[in-house]
Amino acid sequence: MVPFLDLPVCFVALSFHRRHKSANGPPGCRGITFPAPPGLNGKIERVTMKKILLGSTALVAATALSAGMTTAAKAELSVTGWSYQAFGIAVDPDKSTNQHDGFVTYQNSEMVFKGSTTLENGMEVSMKMELNAANGEGRAHTTAGKNEVIDETRFSISDDWGTVMLGSDDGASDSMHVGCAWIAGGKGVCSGVYSQFASGAVYGGAFMTTSGTMWSDPNQITYYTPVMNGFRAGLTYAPINESSAATAPAWSYSGNTEMMNNFSLGLEYNGDFDGVSLALSAGADHVNNPNNVGGEDDYQMYRAGADIGVGGFGLNLSYATQDYKTSATAQKDEWTFEAVGSYSVGASTFGLGYGYGERKNTIGGATTEGRILEADYSYSFGGGLYWDATLADIDYDDGVAGTTSSDADAVVFQTGVGVSF
Repeated sequence: MVPFLDLPVCFVALSFHRRHKSANGPPGCRGITFPAPPGLNGKIERVTMKKILLGSTALVAATALSAGMTTAAKAELSVTGWSYQAFGIAVDPDKSTNQHDGFVTYQNSEMVFKGSTTLENGMEVSMKMELNAANGEGRAHTTAGKNEVIDETRFSISDDWGTVMLGSDDGASDSMHVGCAWIAGGKGVCSGVYSQFASGAVYGGAFMTTSGTMWSDPNQITYYTPVMNGFRAGLTYAPINESSAATAPAWSYSGNTEMMNNFSLGLEYNGDFDGVSLALSAGADHVNNPNNVGGEDDYQMYRAGADIGVGGFGLNLSYATQDYKTSATAQKDEWTFEAVGSYSVGASTFGLGYGYGERKNTIGGATTEGRILEADYSYSFGGGLYWDATLADIDYDDGVAGTTSSDADAVVFQTGVGVSF
C-alpha cells in the first residue's frame, strides 16, 4: 500500500470518506449487471438466486455457530475514534453565486464501538457500531440530526471458509476499493470537502469521486472469501436501497417499488515484490428499479483502483463510471479519474493530488466538467495527533454558455488538526 497510509493521519483520512456521507463524504457508485431473460423464467431465476444466497449463508452461519457456542469466551470490547477540526478560506476570482466568501470552519468526528470473541471451534464472532458526531460546516448539528446517529451496525462471523457479515455497512465493492487515497486528514481530491468553500464543487455517484456505494448503508448480507495467493473476493446482497425509502427502516425487504435487489461485487489483490507493495481492486454494483417510467430498469456502476508503494514513495490511481437513463429525458452519464502521489520521510508526508470528472444529467444536454489539483502536507506528532495543510485549485464548469450558477472557480487554503485513538 502507499507508505503514508501507515501513519495515524491516513487512517483517519481513509476512514473519514466512508462516514461523511450527508455533509461531505462521497456517496456511492458503481455496479454489476445480473441480466435475466424476460418473462417468467427471468423472475424465477432472480428469486432463486436470492433464495440460494440467503439460504446458504444462513445455513453456514447457523451450523458453524451451533458447533462452537458452548464454551465461548466473553467478548472483548473496545472504543476507537477520531476528531478533525479545520479552518480555511477560498479566494473566489469570479465571485460566482455558488462560492463562499470569508473563512470557513469544518469538522469530522466519529466513534467506533467494537466487540469480538472466539468460540471453542476457533470461529471468530464480532460486532461493530459507528457513531457520527456533528460532521459539517462549523455546525453543532445538521438537518434532522442525520450526522449524529449510529450510521452503521454490523455482525460478522469468520473462519477458514471466509467471513459472513450481516447488518448495515458498505458493500463489497466499496469496502475493497483501494482508490481515493488522502494525504491530509479531512480532505482529498475525492472527498467533496471543497463544497464547503464553493457550493458548485459538487460530487457524487461517479462524478469527482471513485468511492462510496449506490445505496448508502441498508441492511445487507456480505460474504468475503479467504485470501488465496493474495486474492480475495466479496459479494453483497441488499433487498432495498436505503436512500430510496422515505425513512430508513430497521428492516430490509425486496418488495420495495423503487430501487431494490442491490448487488455489489468486489475483487482485490495484495502482494509484495522485493520491496514493492502492490494493491489492485475492481468493483461493480447493480440496482434494480422496475418502476422507473421512461428510464432503465437496471442501474450499474463500475470502478477500479491501484496502489503502489516503493520505499517512501507511493502512487494511488482510481477510476469510476456509470451510464444509465433515469427517465425519458434524464440520465446519469458520469466518469472520474483520480491520482494521488506521496512521499513520506520521518513524521512528514508530502502529497500531490489530481482529479478530473465529467457529468451529463440531461440526454443531449451540456456536460459538466470538474477538475481539482491539490498539494498536501501532513505531520504526525505521535500518539494519534497530527496537523495538516492543503492548497487546492478547483474549477467546475457546467458547460452552459453565459451562466455561472453551477460553476466554481477558486483557490482554497485549509489547515486542520486531528487526533485518532
